[in-house]
Formats: sequence, C-alpha cells, structure tokens
Amino acid sequence: MMQFAAGLDFNSRTTSSELNTFIDNHLQPTTEFNREMNETVDHICSFFRDHFRPSRIIKGGSLGKGTAIKGNCDIDLVLVLNEIQDAADLKRKLPGFQRQIVEKLQHESKRFTVIGSISTNNFLVKFSVELRHGNIDVDLLPTFRFTDLRGLYRKMKSDREYEQYYSAALAEQQVEFVRACPANVKNLIRLVKYWKKQNVTSVYKREIPNSYVIELITIHLCEGSSGWFGTYDTLKAFHSVMEALENYRSLNVIWRKTNYSRDDIPKQIQQERPLVMDPANPMNNVCSIFEWEKTANAARRVLGSPMMR
Repeated sequence: MMQFAAGLDFNSRTTSSELNTFIDNHLQPTTEFNREMNETVDHICSFFRDHFRPSRIIKGGSLGKGTAIKGNCDIDLVLVLNEIQDAADLKRKLPGFQRQIVEKLQHESKRFTVIGSISTNNFLVKFSVELRHGNIDVDLLPTFRFTDLRGLYRKMKSDREYEQYYSAALAEQQVEFVRACPANVKNLIRLVKYWKKQNVTSVYKREIPNSYVIELITIHLCEGSSGWFGTYDTLKAFHSVMEALENYRSLNVIWRKTNYSRDDIPKQIQQERPLVMDPANPMNNVCSIFEWEKTANAARRVLGSPMMR
C-alpha cells in the first residue's frame, strides 16, 4: 500500500484505488476550507462592489470552476464595469482602473488581509489573501459588458488589434464549461494539476502550460468515455493525460458543443499544432503561448516509471 504522508510519489507503483484515496484525503478541499474560501471571496467581492460599482462580478479560477486543491486556491474575479464600452476602451482605461484598485487594496481593505506585494500587468491586478486553511491567490480583471455573444464573436474576428482584451469578457463562458463537468473529471483535473506542480518547474511560470490548458486537455480525454458520468480507472485516465502531454504536438481539439462553430475559427488557427481551442473564444488556441518541452519531458518520466507498469 502506498503511503501518502509526504505526498504522492509518481515514480512508485500504485493502484487506482490508492490514487482515489489520495485525491479524497489530500486534494479535495474540506468543508472548512470551502467555507473559509467562500466567505473570504464574498468579502473581497463586497469590497469591490462598494468601491467600483461593477454591474457584475464573475468568479473564475480554480475556486469558481470547482477544481481547487486543498490548501492552494486561486480565483479570477472579473469586474464587469459599466464605464468601459468595448475592448478598445478597456485598453485605454485599464491603467487608470488598475491604479485605483491597487490604492484601494493598500489602504482600505479591512475584512481581509492582503499579503505580499500587489502586482499588475497589461490585463489584471494580482494579489494574495491570507487565510487560516491556506492562502488564496486573486487575479482581478476589469472588463466590459456585452449582451450579444454572436455579435461579439463577429467583432472579435475583425478587431485583431485588441483581440487580447476580449478574453476577460468571456470568462463566464469559460467557467461554465469547466464547472459543468462531473465530479470525477474534476478530481482527475486535481490530480494532474498536483502532478504538474510537483514535477514541472520553470524559472518563469508563464512558460509552462497553465491550469486552464490542463483542465481542457483532461476534459477532452474524458469526454465521451464510459466514465464521464460514472466511475473509471483513475490510473488509466491519468496515463492517458500523460500520453497526451508527452505527444503534445498531436493535440488537435476543436469542441463540438460550444457557442461558436468551426467556421468562426480562423483557418490559420485551425492549422496550428498543438491546438486546443478555448471553448469560449474562437480566436484563442490556449496552447500557443506556452513552452511545452518541460511538461512533455516530465510526462515521459512518469510514463516510464513503475507507476505506469
């Protein structure tokens, strides 16, 4: 019987039953963890409602999608702001909103404790909040409101100058796609994310495939399988994900059930490899910005280990 006191050894023999036990005991968030996380996120959302009056706040990230790992949680909070009209307007006004957000967090956050530094990039404000059961990393993304999804897709196709500024506006569709998955698929996602954290390192975090890419690849491999709505062999399913990551150049995923059709995807993007389409965004191959060799090598090591024999 594999022992888990120091974590899961991906180089040792194991069984599906042992993997399921590890997921249940070490990766699935506890009731206390979920309660504290949700209460804290509610405080953060109330803070931004009071100061910025967004029309909506969309909760994404691992907490919003239901794929959080115990003791290590991230959330994307998308502020849908009435003051921003479209992607071009977002690019113009975003630096000013970011300065206001940072200032408010530094001086006026009373019901939650921000730890470490607050950073910004072209699209978001990033900060961490201290909790009893593990910290929560927050990415705050201002965006604009839209009412016609098909109309937005048409505009995106012709508005390539601002294409990166549309992503946050589609956060709700991204979240719903992952959140709708069965619990067993989310548990497999937790296992793969845990494997990546333990085995794939990079000097620059953005070099390696992020959690959203891992989620989509795992969902693609599970979709249509006999275990989608029931039980499956966790070890075999994990093996399939490792094979896909090792052979990443062969990834070619265009979803059948999305709000857009294949015709909405530019031909150039359809020809890219690896290809895993964002199910919410027909302009976004989620694989394209990452360096894959470190992840592929780590997957290759697991496939050659006693765990997979």
